[in-house]
Formats: sequence, structure tokens, C-alpha cells
Amino acid sequence: MIIDGVEPTPDSSLKELKQACKFLGVGVTGSKALLWQRLKREAAETKLKTTVEISKSIEREYEREPKGPKPVYEPTPEERAKHNLTHRELGPDEGGAPSPKRGVETLGSVEESEGTRQRMDEGTTEVKERPEKQHKASQVKQRNEEVAELRSVKEVEKFLRKEEPRYHADEDVELEEFDELEAEFELDEVEDGDYSGDDEGDAGAVSLPSWSRVFEDGPPKLEEDVMIEVDRQARETELTRLEKMGVLKQIEIVCGKGEDA
Repeated sequence: MIIDGVEPTPDSSLKELKQACKFLGVGVTGSKALLWQRLKREAAETKLKTTVEISKSIEREYEREPKGPKPVYEPTPEERAKHNLTHRELGPDEGGAPSPKRGVETLGSVEESEGTRQRMDEGTTEVKERPEKQHKASQVKQRNEEVAELRSVKEVEKFLRKEEPRYHADEDVELEEFDELEAEFELDEVEDGDYSGDDEGDAGAVSLPSWSRVFEDGPPKLEEDVMIEVDRQARETELTRLEKMGVLKQIEIVCGKGEDA
């Protein structure tokens, strides 16, 4: 997204982000992080609206009926004879194949085209022609370009979604809650008496795990000074996180004469 020749980034100045927000018609008040979130959200909505409009225009273009009647040409006697070898014999008034482009007769395209091949109902002599919508080469090229643009828009949307956090900013996610669990491996006696935990000489002794009972009585009890240090570290970590999010900001307090800092 380039606005006035400048591409906004999270590292852009506050003035540039405000100009970009003003250009897109969103609020210009708040911190840099808040303005950047507004810009990303507005850019994603704009891309989505563009995608919807392009998709609707493609649907409208393909639903439009072809202009003018379908061109036909009369087959020659040689074409009729070749056709009658493998198909039902054509009558004197039956033709129906579209005229070849630029005056070039291609028999293969006439016989193999599913849209122009005549169909006869079973048990009757009624012949029906399957209609086919025709599009110009320029229209097909334009549709291909629009499809490519749609794909690029989807790639941009994926890139914008990658920058979003997986969890809420205020949510604490603990993934190492089982790290301190200890397992003790002991040798238990087998029912048939072949292996025993006291028999240290057996090389084939089977070891079975048994969980420790250290943590069954609740969390460990800490001393008062240790708890104070833990609280201090947690408070510093939380303040640092809020400063990075832009919620808090450090300020310097200058005391006057005769006042304690």
C-alpha cells in the first residue's frame, strides 16, 4: 500500500501514519501502534471490497447473453459424406455448425465441438442443438488478468493475517507446565519371578516408569523474601510488556527546589 509515494510501515513516523490514516478516511488520533492497526484493517477491507467487485463483474460478464444470432454455414457434399460415415445422415436443411474463423475450414473442430454437435433424442427423430456461449479472445484475456489479480489480492490478505498475534495481548499462555514433573524409573517384580528389582546382575531386567509424588501436596512453599523477589520480577515484566504495547509510557518527573525526588 503506497500513499503519496510513501509505503507505511510499523517503523514509519507518527506524522506519516497520520497522513495515511487521513488519506484513507480513518481516525488520526492515538499512538503509532493504534494507527498502524487502523491502517492494516482499512487496507484489508479495501482489498476485500475490490475482490468482491471484481468477482461480481466477472459473473455479470459471463451471464450476459451473446450479441446477435449464432453464425452457421452450410456443409459441403464432401463434409456431409464424411459426417455420414460415423453419424446419422444429415438432411438437406440440416447444418448448424458455426462458421470457421478467418475463412479457414477445420473439419475436426466442427465434428468434435461439444457445444455445436447435434443431439438426437432416443426413440425420436427430433434433433436439438446444444447452445454455447462464445467469448472473444480479448474477453478471455481480460478474465485471465482479473483472475491473476484476485490471486494476488488473496496473497496480500494472507500476508496481513500473518502479522496478527495468535493470542490476545493480555492473555498469558503457559506451555511449560509439565516441565518440572519428575519421573522415577524402578524395577518392579514380574509375576512369573523372572526379573526382580533387587537383582542387579540381570542384564535383561525390565524397567517400568512410576511418577513421583513430590507435587501431589500442592505448589512448593517459598520463603517470604523469595516471594517478594518473584513479585518484583513479575511486576517489572508486566510493566515492560505494557510499555511495548503502547499502553504505558515512561515519563521523567522533575522536582522543584526544596522537594524530594
